[in-house]
Amino acid sequence: MVTWLLELDVDANYASNDGWTPLHMAVQNGHLAIAKQLYAKGALLDARSKDGFTPLHQAASYGHSDTVRWLLERKADIKSTSNNDMTTLDIPAEKRHLTVSEPLLADGCLDLDAQDSLGFTVLHLAVHRCHAEIVSMLIKAGADFRSLDPYGYSSLDWASRNPEAFNSIRSLFRDCASTSEADRLRQLKASILKAIRQLSGERQWNLSWVLPKLGRFLLSCGDEENACYAFMQDTKQENGILRHNCLGDMCQPKAKIVGTRYTYRYCLEVDLCNSCKQKYDNGATTEGCRSHSYLSIPLEESNVSISSFSTIWEPSMDIWLAALESKYGAAA
Repeated sequence: MVTWLLELDVDANYASNDGWTPLHMAVQNGHLAIAKQLYAKGALLDARSKDGFTPLHQAASYGHSDTVRWLLERKADIKSTSNNDMTTLDIPAEKRHLTVSEPLLADGCLDLDAQDSLGFTVLHLAVHRCHAEIVSMLIKAGADFRSLDPYGYSSLDWASRNPEAFNSIRSLFRDCASTSEADRLRQLKASILKAIRQLSGERQWNLSWVLPKLGRFLLSCGDEENACYAFMQDTKQENGILRHNCLGDMCQPKAKIVGTRYTYRYCLEVDLCNSCKQKYDNGATTEGCRSHSYLSIPLEESNVSISSFSTIWEPSMDIWLAALESKYGAAA
């Protein structure tokens, strides 16, 4: 079908409303033969989607190492970053795509300490997900393991919290002291302010990216009411049912959480639906999560019914952001 369409001189760079080209879709699905046909017909290797992702971002994000190597051989821009400043290595490192991370690192052109729009580096993303092998690769390639992530923790801090996952590479963290509580809170509050200012700006494209992170930052600061408010802005109500824009970490296959969402206080990026929470409380495990203390969204103690959850959208986003900025700006 693709060959037939290309023979009819269909534009190989035709883009959807979101900026996805046929080459984006081909490499995302690992269809290297189709990608080669599109390239032969003039498909742009560095075409950017509405969110700034290139075909190389897509191939790397979905773990297609052969396609990544083919794009790199044709000089696809390895330094390209998305609108939220994510590099081509960020998502594969976070998703444990080792075979994809290797050729991207081998190129030697990436700034391993580059930060995305909220201050995360590729090493931060890998260490949060307990990917010891990729963490080791990044540190040996020169990534700064002393830098603090937006939560105020260094890679050593995270490794210390999960010794079983990082025991094999602990020697890489020598000569690095743990972060003081004062430094951690200073960095965390700066991250909260950065997220607030982003949401006050170009909200249309970064709302779904920044809001959940702001919720995590607030939760790490112990501000659970505002954290819950942030998480609730990333939900939809359909026929009286609350649907969260996040996946349950123990659902197989993973599915978006419906009803109450359980976000774990001391473990990044761990979210469970009600049935998965019951499994977890009965002894099941989730990688990277070492505590059963959670925040329920909506707050269970608030007695807010899902059918009337619109009442917790007050105050308006602008008023809420202004109040948050006043609170954390004064504390900075």
